[in-house]
Amino acid sequence: DLNGCTLVPDDSYTYTDASDLGVISVTNGATVIIKNGTIDASNFDGGIACVSVQDGTAIIESGTYKLGDDGTDRNDLIYVRDKNDGNQAIINGGEFHYTGSKGNGWLYTLNANNAMRDKYAFVVNGGSFYQFIPGTTNPDGWGMEVSLGAGKQVYKDGSVTTDTAPTSGAWYTVK
Repeated sequence: DLNGCTLVPDDSYTYTDASDLGVISVTNGATVIIKNGTIDASNFDGGIACVSVQDGTAIIESGTYKLGDDGTDRNDLIYVRDKNDGNQAIINGGEFHYTGSKGNGWLYTLNANNAMRDKYAFVVNGGSFYQFIPGTTNPDGWGMEVSLGAGKQVYKDGSVTTDTAPTSGAWYTVK
């Protein structure tokens, strides 16, 4: 429980790769529940993830997650690594805002190592996503690792959306 706090990564530290380190990293087969706070890495210019699942499960109940990049390093908003089969992020709520220059939100909002692409590394039961449509596959084939929870639908502007590509500046909500 972040208890209303905001976590901001230290920009003076040199992170080597978003796949190896997150502001919150899940390791050692742990299940970590994250809620009630903000992780703001919107001005961070090195490779990092707000939440990185290396070995275990992250359950995101609520909160705000912001991430950008400087155009040279890749950042992942929420990342699942293929270190062990079964690594997963379950998203039940929250606000996810990727403002990076790469992929217009498609590639790095919810991202898994390529080996996880067909393993549904993410299950989305709720939450709001900036320029990202959970449960769809973009024209380049990315997004296959994200599935919607049973009976869940994606809404834009209060109605179920039929968008197959995100509208610039749009928010998509799963409920």
